[in-house]
Amino acid sequence: MTMLHCRFWDPGFEVKTRRFHGSPHPEDVLDWCWDIELKMYQRRVKPNLQLTFALGYLDGSALCWWERFEMLNSDSYFDWDTLRNRLKDHYSTPSYCKQLGEHFLNLVQGCRPVGDYASEFFTLYSRMGRVIEVDKICDYFHKGLNPNIGSRVYPRV
Repeated sequence: MTMLHCRFWDPGFEVKTRRFHGSPHPEDVLDWCWDIELKMYQRRVKPNLQLTFALGYLDGSALCWWERFEMLNSDSYFDWDTLRNRLKDHYSTPSYCKQLGEHFLNLVQGCRPVGDYASEFFTLYSRMGRVIEVDKICDYFHKGLNPNIGSRVYPRV
């Protein structure tokens, strides 16, 4: 878990992690990976145990797919990063990831409440799975705010 993730994390909040069975919707695997990351951070799961921890929340066709993947690549080393990256490759497409990134970069508040904008902003950020510097995250967030609000919240110099 990166420092950026830690900054947005409330240690008193218990993450309810659902089991991932496989899904035709890419956002399902991306949300599941984010939930697992938060749960592992919350529980302070050591890196050498993260794969085992995550596999405990994998089920159905997703678990069968992973077991086949392991058998076909039995001479390889696997960890949480391997599982996360392979799941993302298997359950989403490059075009989906590109659209997600474009949506994130072009997101604007419009006339909706700041809380709704913030919720969508951080959902998109978590699904992207990229580490972005905190200053840039703040800039992207500010850029999308309604100008009347943005000028009061984060004055530019």
